[in-house]
Amino acid sequence: MVQGWNDSELTENGIFQAKCTGYGMKDILFQKACSGDSKRQIATAEILMSENKNPIPVTADWHFREGCYGKYEEGSYAEMLGPLFTLNGDHYSSYKDLYKYYDDVRIAELLEKFDETHGFEGLEHTADRFITGMDRLTETVKEGNILVASSGLAILALVNKLFPDSDHRYIVDNAAVTVIEFDGTYHLLIYNDISYRIKGEQYYSDHLI
Repeated sequence: MVQGWNDSELTENGIFQAKCTGYGMKDILFQKACSGDSKRQIATAEILMSENKNPIPVTADWHFREGCYGKYEEGSYAEMLGPLFTLNGDHYSSYKDLYKYYDDVRIAELLEKFDETHGFEGLEHTADRFITGMDRLTETVKEGNILVASSGLAILALVNKLFPDSDHRYIVDNAAVTVIEFDGTYHLLIYNDISYRIKGEQYYSDHLI
């Protein structure tokens, strides 16, 4: 089911992956912890913090919510992506099979174009609200690390708006880490790093939860 602004719970696999990434990041000291305002984003941040050696409360902020998928919300991926396969004389099979024709940036652009209700938020607007949230955080937290738990399309939109030359055009993996540094200007240091999750998976494979 297509998520977007749908306020769904974190799946069992999502809980495990967040726990693994949290374990991998357990030694990182955070000055502030935030998430988008959906249940699954809040739960992700709280699980990450529960694994941390110095846990702090999580603040939910709507600026960091996932991009809105408009008319496609809560529908099937076949219904949403089928027309994009049809454009290429093909039939829907899976999301990843669409990568034969488009990257995630182009997919989002086409979905926005084909949503006649104009409910699809679009990468530009998603990035703008995310940046607004980041600007407010950097005004209040002058030093140290800030954790922001968000979602794939929102992170992709943010990175493409802030760093148009970075050539990252695919949505991050589940529970992956993207690192952005701020020194008066934003700098992309890491995109879609799953090494923290892998470290946790290796740990929990030897220590049953």
